[in-house]
Amino acid sequence: MTEVPSPRAATPIRIYLQGGIASLVALPRLPLVKASRHDAIIMLSVDPDAVFSLSAGGLCATSAAAAIAPATPHTLQAGEARTVSISVHLVHPLFPAMRAFTDQPVKALDRKAFAHLDRDLYDASVGHLDLDRASQLIDAVLAAVLAHAPPTPPLDPRIRQIMQTMDQDFNYPFDKLAADLQISPSRLSHLFSKELGLPFRSYMAWSRLVLAWEMVALKPEMSFTEIAHIWGFSDSSHMARNFHLKLGMTPTTMRDRSIVEIIGTPMPLGQHLPLEKPPSSSAG
Repeated sequence: MTEVPSPRAATPIRIYLQGGIASLVALPRLPLVKASRHDAIIMLSVDPDAVFSLSAGGLCATSAAAAIAPATPHTLQAGEARTVSISVHLVHPLFPAMRAFTDQPVKALDRKAFAHLDRDLYDASVGHLDLDRASQLIDAVLAAVLAHAPPTPPLDPRIRQIMQTMDQDFNYPFDKLAADLQISPSRLSHLFSKELGLPFRSYMAWSRLVLAWEMVALKPEMSFTEIAHIWGFSDSSHMARNFHLKLGMTPTTMRDRSIVEIIGTPMPLGQHLPLEKPPSSSAG
């Protein structure tokens, strides 16, 4: 869960979307944040001299920069520090590298490695960053984190094929996926968990939640009940509980632009694909 600013807060949470594969979240001064996401996360203090405390998996890191392993419940105690977090989604081409890099629940990083990005981090925190610069900042942060990481094998093409199929048809039967690949369902289940670090069922539940979030945030003309039924929740209350548990705020809060500001749009359904190489950002 996330402690969000009260309504009409002076500084909203700003979320920059990199086309469905990554996002940048600029948090105002929030004393306590709890979350549990399937993304790999990089957390940076806007002020290089300000530190925060991150607790996850029985470990604690007090630092101005840290990485959080995917699917790791964590608690951020930032005090007066403003932070920027980068969420690397499962479909991002560098997700396998980030998963290998975060070989423990939380990992302190050297904030000096990001010194060349201080101006952009500040601009993100105060809302002066446009979408192109935000996308470039996401890429630059990832490049700095992985600069000295050993090469990581790319995602198994069979898993990429499955992710593409499910993005286009969420009701595609799992047994049919296995048959298409000419392997047994049990073998496919093992392969999926090995490659992405979570079971197929958990991947689908998370994907549905993310797509529901996109509709809640970006399609105000749709009711919560409509969205809940589209993505397999029993009703809007069921969806709201999942939002609160995983994303830290209710759908109502997510739509309040005094609390959450969304910059950019996700990819359309059917295009949230695991790319083979990182996207190139346009020049700012």
